[in-house]
Amino acid sequence: MNSKYRYIIQSSVLRTEKPVELNKFNKKILAANMDETERAISALPVDVEDWLPAASKQYHISPKLEDYIIVPVIAFFSDLPNRNSVGFPLQELIKFNPERGVCVYKTWKGQPTFQEHRNNDITAAKGVIFDSVIRPVNDFQGDLVKVILLTGWDKTKDPILCNKILTNSVNSFSMGAYANDFRCSICGKSLSNGGCRHIDVNCPQMRIIDGNLCFMNGIDLAGFECSFVENPAYIMARNQSYIEVSKI
Repeated sequence: MNSKYRYIIQSSVLRTEKPVELNKFNKKILAANMDETERAISALPVDVEDWLPAASKQYHISPKLEDYIIVPVIAFFSDLPNRNSVGFPLQELIKFNPERGVCVYKTWKGQPTFQEHRNNDITAAKGVIFDSVIRPVNDFQGDLVKVILLTGWDKTKDPILCNKILTNSVNSFSMGAYANDFRCSICGKSLSNGGCRHIDVNCPQMRIIDGNLCFMNGIDLAGFECSFVENPAYIMARNQSYIEVSKI
């Protein structure tokens, strides 16, 4: 765990389109009717093949792009609470993270993928997140965005898991992020400054108070993984000592 951060946020995410095997995808065929997955793959960062071999040595995964399937998943929508009663404000997502050298929404790029959040050992990685992109949410009032993770899963590392993903027998994923603090959506007070009567990190829940939706907004955020999970209903936030403080 990164000692800079006090909390871990884990929450279920939405798979967008079908998974695709990279060895069967031809970037030269750019049909006008490409689905969202194919468009995402065609826009993979040009530097992936530069850093993947180096990452593979750390994560014990394949250095070859053709060994992966890619699954775009929607990690979250900005400014809306997830099922763990935690929101990701747009202003936090577009902040620059000087330790990672990118904006917060990009901090998932290059981080490992796991099974069931078994992330204590990075060599247990099942793959890697090729990119993390931010996209506007259409047909909604306000400036809502969604963060999409282009998750990669190594067929040589876990062919059984990858076959399940390809055949759609499993399609539940969960992202992992660090947070250093939380701020009340109603009064704006943070936990580090004494908190308020509206929120309790030991029992986070969305409530309507005086006509306002109450939840916790994450502060000082950074992404660190995305996992395949069997039970997407298991949502949690944990503190640095990994003591469970909520299960919704």
